[in-house]
Amino acid sequence: MSIGTRIKQRREELGYTQIELAALIGVSKGTIGNYETDVSSPNETYLVRLFDVLKCSANYLYQDVLPQNSEEKADAEISAELRTISEHYNKLNDLGKSEAQKRIKELIYVPEYRIKKNLPSITEDNNTEVCEDSCDFITLKHYLNTASAGTGSFLFDTVEETLSVKDTEAARKADFVIKVSGNSMEPLYQDGDIVLVKSLPKIQIDEIGIFVKDGETFIKRLGKNCLISENKNYTPIIIHDKESVSCYGKVLGKAEVIL
Repeated sequence: MSIGTRIKQRREELGYTQIELAALIGVSKGTIGNYETDVSSPNETYLVRLFDVLKCSANYLYQDVLPQNSEEKADAEISAELRTISEHYNKLNDLGKSEAQKRIKELIYVPEYRIKKNLPSITEDNNTEVCEDSCDFITLKHYLNTASAGTGSFLFDTVEETLSVKDTEAARKADFVIKVSGNSMEPLYQDGDIVLVKSLPKIQIDEIGIFVKDGETFIKRLGKNCLISENKNYTPIIIHDKESVSCYGKVLGKAEVIL
C-alpha cells in the first residue's frame, strides 16, 4: 500500500472529505488529491500537520516502504528520520506542537532567496543581510497565486518564482511577496499590489496578515474571532468555533517591484 493510499485510508477512517482535510492542514483540495494518488508528496511542514490531523505517526504512513536498491534505501533512511521526528512531535503537548510548527516554518522560509547587487555584510544584531554600499534591490520568494482582498482564492502551495523589489527596511524583514486580488483592502491595498510578508504562524489583533480559511487565501486585518476588510462595503469574515484558520505571515507593506 502506497503512502498516498495510507493517507486516503486514514482520512476516510476519520470521516474527512478531501476539502475538509485540505482546510485543516492548509492546502488545496487538489493538493490532497495529488498526495492520495502519489502524484506529489507533502513537504516537512504539511507532513507534520498530517500526522497531527490524521492522528497517526510516520510508521503508519511509511510502513509499506521497503528499500530495494541504493536509491530506495536512501529514501528509506529519510523516512526513518521522519518517523523519529514524528515520534518526538507526538509526545509534545499542544503548545509544544505549535512551537515546533512555528520553527519548521521559520526554517523553510529562511530568506535564502534574497540576492543583492553588491556583496552583503551581516549585522551583529539580527543577522539580516545588508549592503555595505547602496543596494538597489532585494530578491524574494514570490507566490504566483494571489491573496484575496475579496471572496477568497486558493492557497499557494509552492514557490513558483522570485521577484526583485526595492531595497527598503520592510523588504529586508520580509520572507516572501504575494499579489493582492480584489478591492476589500482599499484604500490601503489595491487590486494588483504586491505586498511584503514576514512569515509568522500568529500575529496580533489589529495587524494585517495572510490567512488561509477553508482552503482559500486572504489578506485581512485580524479581529477578535474574525477577519476584517479595510473597505467598509465588505462585512467581516467570522471565524466560528472549530473552524481551521491558519496564519502564514504578517503584511509589512507594499513592495516596489524592480522590473
